[in-house]
Amino acid sequence: PIFEPSNQQEAYDMMASAFEMSETLKVPVVLRVVTRLAHSRAAVEIKEPKAENALNPETDRTHWVLLPGNAKRQYASLVDKQPLMAEAAAESEYNRLELCEEEPENKTGVICMGIGYNYVKEAVGDSMNVLKVSQYPLPEQDIVALAALSENLLIVEDAAEAHGATYNGKKAGSFSDIGSFSFFANKNITTPASSPSPTATTAE
Repeated sequence: PIFEPSNQQEAYDMMASAFEMSETLKVPVVLRVVTRLAHSRAAVEIKEPKAENALNPETDRTHWVLLPGNAKRQYASLVDKQPLMAEAAAESEYNRLELCEEEPENKTGVICMGIGYNYVKEAVGDSMNVLKVSQYPLPEQDIVALAALSENLLIVEDAAEAHGATYNGKKAGSFSDIGSFSFFANKNITTPASSPSPTATTAE
């Protein structure tokens, strides 16, 4: 599972959600924070500290030993947990389908992830139907619902530092209609200052 916050409050809240999911499903959970968010500051509403879990030492330690037999069992267990991860994402408060109050003139629906949601809302406001994705696996039911209301789907992708990376023969930044890479002095491709580079796969 992956959590991808769109703002500072979500980053704070998601840490607790990620730890809870990890404890429940017994899997590692990733909190993906991009540079633009990591370099920002904002006031957040804090929650009451949660009591420390009681000491519960492992009795079966085989899953910590990387042997083929153990790995096979672990993989089967991970596959069995996939529906639970998908269900959690489908019910997540961090994923939401925002529909226009009135029939929008523009029938294009937008799917955006993490901090890209802020850029989309800044550009289109409430004039288009938008699906905000901040917890994975992808919320398939929301995607189907948005597709049913849309003549076209526009996908906004944050490719971060994946310059030159490929998956199934496709370059990072080309899976969507609009992508964004980031540059900085300590990144793959260095620049004197932090700067984004947008990409587009269609002329429009």
